[in-house]
Amino acid sequence: IVDPAILQKIKAILHEYAGDFTERLFQNQLKNQNIKADELHEEDVRRVILALSKATSMIVGRSKGRELSKRLTDLVK
Repeated sequence: IVDPAILQKIKAILHEYAGDFTERLFQNQLKNQNIKADELHEEDVRRVILALSKATSMIVGRSKGRELSKRLTDLVK
């Protein structure tokens, strides 16, 4: 089980890329991926990172989406 505080770190980094869309993107992806903060596993974190990267890349472009993915993946390592 992973410390749920990582979700706040993910959200902070996401905000740098998605700005005002951050909260909606974050909540939608947690819901879509059936992520429960109190039962957070490493696999869940990786799934939500991939989903957030894909969703964000539609807003800010593929290169920024990839950059976001790398930064978020580095959090899990």
